[in-house]
Amino acid sequence: MKFIPFLSIALAACSNFPSSTAELQQDATAADVSEDDCVFDSEDRFEPRTRLVKGPRAGYCLDSRVGRPVKRLTQSEAKEFGGSTDEYLTVANVSHLGEYYVAHIPRNKIKTGIFQLEYFPAIVPAGHTQLRLKFEEGSPVTLVSQSKKELTKVVKAQDLILSVEAIGDPGYKYDLFRGMEDHFAAIHRISTLEDKYQHMIVKQKHRVEQWKLNLNSIELTAILDKYVQKSENAGTSTMYHTIFFNCTTEAVAAIDAGARYNLLEKFGKFTAKTTDFYPNVIRISLQKRGLLPKFGKGNDIAELDKDPSIAPVK
Repeated sequence: MKFIPFLSIALAACSNFPSSTAELQQDATAADVSEDDCVFDSEDRFEPRTRLVKGPRAGYCLDSRVGRPVKRLTQSEAKEFGGSTDEYLTVANVSHLGEYYVAHIPRNKIKTGIFQLEYFPAIVPAGHTQLRLKFEEGSPVTLVSQSKKELTKVVKAQDLILSVEAIGDPGYKYDLFRGMEDHFAAIHRISTLEDKYQHMIVKQKHRVEQWKLNLNSIELTAILDKYVQKSENAGTSTMYHTIFFNCTTEAVAAIDAGARYNLLEKFGKFTAKTTDFYPNVIRISLQKRGLLPKFGKGNDIAELDKDPSIAPVK
């Protein structure tokens, strides 16, 4: 199958966006993992410990240090990490500054949904897309470190990022064409905004646009709930594809799962299929769904490096 060259190149950056964890481990080799059981941290019981299920690298351990699907905890499990009330959604494997945490999420306190477009320097437009959930003041997400190899740490986060990323075996390097040949698993991740800020702004100095979406708190709660369910169900068995299953197709799918569209917006959604997969023109798809103003940039807020609501990570 042939693809339009410039479009394929532009989509390449969509999956090559490891977090700070990935940067620490990007040159790791298989010697850093127990090949018998794919264990990287024996003190972390929520580590997936799985292998790539398909493609040329099938059978190789998935590098879960780089990215993991989340796991919803039972009430008894949540109690072990300091929470269990029905008002909170408790999940493991949330990334924060290179480590994994159990997150107690006040699911009914999501204030705003923000679509983020991260631009990559390239000869053609390139980018990565993800969804930012901002919680009400006084109702932060509480994060408790989940690995027992160190003393327990507890931190607060005001924002979470939902991001689908391509993850391979230890030492993998993302490649456009390999992204179309089942080399990588598509992982539905959750990270803190601080984790992503550290990678995108502090380390890479990328430009990140932010667009406030026309979604209410009920819709945002549904988006979060269904994203967590999809992350659990897909686990590490869904394969990434550069064009057909990438960061942008899944960011849009996450929104569609919880948004309540009227008849006109449903029609707009149907007509947006030609732009739903391409990060650098995704604004068109969001406009057709009524999630952004049809004309102009009235819902744009400060770019991430200038966003006054986040304290820069040093």
